[in-house]
Amino acid sequence: MNFGGRSQASTCLVLVGYTPAQTLAALDFCNRLFFWVPRRQRIMTANCPDLLRCNGIVRRLRGWRLTLGSNLQHEFSGWQEGLDVLRPEMGDGFGAILLNDTVNSHRNFSLPRRAAFLASTLQSPASGLVGFTNRLAGGAPFTIDGEISRGWISTYLLYLGAEALSRVGHRVWYPELNEICVPGGADPGTFFSEAVSENLRSHLCRWLFERGWYGSESLRDSNAAAFTIKARSIVNEILLSIRARHPVCGLTDPFEQYPRLGQWDSRLKRWRMTLADFGSGRSGREAASASGTEWRLR
Repeated sequence: MNFGGRSQASTCLVLVGYTPAQTLAALDFCNRLFFWVPRRQRIMTANCPDLLRCNGIVRRLRGWRLTLGSNLQHEFSGWQEGLDVLRPEMGDGFGAILLNDTVNSHRNFSLPRRAAFLASTLQSPASGLVGFTNRLAGGAPFTIDGEISRGWISTYLLYLGAEALSRVGHRVWYPELNEICVPGGADPGTFFSEAVSENLRSHLCRWLFERGWYGSESLRDSNAAAFTIKARSIVNEILLSIRARHPVCGLTDPFEQYPRLGQWDSRLKRWRMTLADFGSGRSGREAASASGTEWRLR
């Protein structure tokens, strides 16, 4: 069977799971939205062994592949480990849907968001890279590892076509380069190296350490190790987008491809915010301001 010109046999799916509740929801999400991917070509990397003690997860994994993850670097090590299991059987001519178990928890993955991503994925050429994009203020260009870009794809859910995956040598995890870009430590001034442009360093420091992210805290000795791992995952996210993008086509954002679906999603988001904040005493403007960085969540 073909979908949008794409054979079922040409696509795999790799889900990385951490917590039982979120993994259950993510498995339901995958089994419904990506029903057209054969189950033998779906794999879950369990970054927490406790997931295998949950009967609901085991039932939903029927027909899937399963591998235990090292959790060395969050979803990126997990995706790589999953791809490495599938590749010997699938060969090199396949694309991949990659996601983690936060896909419908940190964000409300609305009907228009699902429709836009699915349509963009099914219509994407083999060279395509599909996902919801992030940009610096004003779409300013930035550099990382000497490569210039104006945006990157959030990796809570993305699709790499066969040629895009081949462009990165079927490698989606770059531990050595992540360490070069993020030496870490408790000093924000040296937390990122000069391999990351100043404007991107400033943006990421504000996001990580100045309440830009729901897990933001001031950087100190006690949390430096955890923030280093988080920052290296963000850098890996950006590097993957830069390396996998097509030199002409670039990145495909589903809401830029289908702007009316994006407008519908924005209206639904404002409505949810209004309902959630109705009893909190915050005005609609305050609620909108408080959620202004939601797009950055992964």
